[in-house]
Amino acid sequence: MTDTKENIMGTLPIGKLLMKMSVPVILSMLVSTLYGVIDSIFVSRLGDNALTAMSLATPISSPIACITVGFSVGMNAELSKKLGEGDIDGANKAAGNGILVNWSVAGIFLIFGLFFVPMFYRLQTDNATIQRIGTDYTSIRIIVKILVQCAAISQKSSVHCAVSFKVIPLLSFLLICDYARSGHFSF
Repeated sequence: MTDTKENIMGTLPIGKLLMKMSVPVILSMLVSTLYGVIDSIFVSRLGDNALTAMSLATPISSPIACITVGFSVGMNAELSKKLGEGDIDGANKAAGNGILVNWSVAGIFLIFGLFFVPMFYRLQTDNATIQRIGTDYTSIRIIVKILVQCAAISQKSSVHCAVSFKVIPLLSFLLICDYARSGHFSF
């Protein structure tokens, strides 16, 4: 007798499945929103330039989140379809393609984060302090965000949330403390 792990999408009652799948997403969005508000409060204590630099990072980080979530939703829909059809090979191919697309998109954003963020800040403001703070903050944040998201793509969403909730706020806290201590980002 072989033990096969049952796919919960086809066996759990809809109400229980809805709660199991939606609560982590709702909590993730709530924590993300609270993180943004709290981060802004702490950064605003460093001055107007620091808050402006951080605020200018939003038009860069939001599309990254939107695009990666969009690809994830598409990949999950395809996986669900294939698993529902009982096509395990098709599901494996879809998962492989999804991971390849995710890493490719991450590579594009990583290149942008490394090379084009300074140009973005120069186009937004003439203030050299905001350009310097924003470039450092945004570049580091993009790199960490992409690495966390790509590392978590093969894990369960709860692992992704746990890593994101610990690494990204910790990074922001360290960046804020480093800037408050020295007047610039030293790492």
